[in-house]
Amino acid sequence: MSSTSRLPSHAAKLGLLLALAIGPAFLLLRPAPDTEIRDIPWRAHKGVLQADFPARQTFHCDSNGLRQIDVALVALTPSNGAELELVLWDENTGVPLRSVRIHGGALGQTGGGGAWVPFDFEPLEDSADRTFAFTVAAVQPGAAGGHFSVFQRYRGQLGRHVLWGDRSLPVVRPKGQFQSPLGNLSALAFAFAELPLKEGAKAKLRLLEMVDGELVDDVTVQVESDIDLPVFSGWFFFEFEAIPDSRGKTYQIELDLPEGSRVVGNEHGMSLMSFHGGAEARGRVDLVFRSWADRDLLARITRLHKRAGTRLWLGAAAWLTSILLLARIVFQTAGNKSEA
Repeated sequence: MSSTSRLPSHAAKLGLLLALAIGPAFLLLRPAPDTEIRDIPWRAHKGVLQADFPARQTFHCDSNGLRQIDVALVALTPSNGAELELVLWDENTGVPLRSVRIHGGALGQTGGGGAWVPFDFEPLEDSADRTFAFTVAAVQPGAAGGHFSVFQRYRGQLGRHVLWGDRSLPVVRPKGQFQSPLGNLSALAFAFAELPLKEGAKAKLRLLEMVDGELVDDVTVQVESDIDLPVFSGWFFFEFEAIPDSRGKTYQIELDLPEGSRVVGNEHGMSLMSFHGGAEARGRVDLVFRSWADRDLLARITRLHKRAGTRLWLGAAAWLTSILLLARIVFQTAGNKSEA
C-alpha cells in the first residue's frame, strides 16, 4: 500500500484520538451552575407558599456575575393567575439586592412532578466569594401562591418512604410503628395537611424501641422542633442524634403537635420518610435550587481546581498518558501492517 493511500486511514485515527483527548475537557468545562442543591428524585415539598411566611435559603457564590436562580417548584393546585416573588439578599447585611416576579401562567408548566423555574435578574458583578440568601413567597399577603411549593432536601440517605396518603388524621398525638431499614437513623419527615404556627408551640417526637412487640422502658429519641413556618400540604422534618444500631429495629412513633394539626396517612398509618447518616447530615435541610453566574474559561478551570484539588490534575495527566499510549499502539500497529 502506498503512503498516499494510507493518509485517509491515519487521518481518521488521528481525528478519533483527538476527539477522545479533547471531548472530556469540553464536558468538564461546559456551562454549569455555580451552586446546586440536588435531590434525585424530588420528594419532599415544603408546603404551600405564602406571602407572610417565605421559604428561605442561604448559599455561597464562587464567581462574579450572579444572574439567575432556578428553584424546584411543584403545582399543588392550578395557579389561578397568582404570582411568586424571589428576593435576593446580602446575607451579612440583610440588604435586598434583586427582586423577580413570576406570573402563575409560567408556573403552570411545572406539571405534577415539578420542574426547575428560573428567576433571572440583572447580574451582580461583585458576587464572587459572597454569601447570599433568597426567599420565595406568594405576592399577595395571605394568598397561597396558587398552591405552589418548593422542594427541600435532607443531606442523608433515604431509607423508608411511605408515600403521601389519601387521608388526613386530625389527631394531636398520633402514634404509629416504624421499622428502620438502615443504620444511623438521623431524621424522620412526616406529611402534613396542616401544621399550624402558634406562639410557643413546638412539634415533639418520641421514638420508643420495641422488642417482640413490647415497648422497651427507655426512650430512644425525644426531640422538640421549632415550627418556623406553618405547613400546608407539605413535609416537616425532625432531626436527632444518629442511632448507629437502628438497622432492623422497630420503634413506636409518638407525635405531640399543636392543636389543629392534621397528619397525612393511609389505612396503615402516617406517611413518612426516614433518613440515615452521621453527624455531617445534621442541620442540613435545604431548598432544591441552583444558581448561575457568568463564567469564562479560566473561571471554570479555577472552579474545578477549587472543588477537586490535585485530583483534577492527576486525573488529567492519567487521561492524557493513556491517550498517548493508545496513539503509539495504533500507529505502531498500522506501520507494522503497511511494512508487511
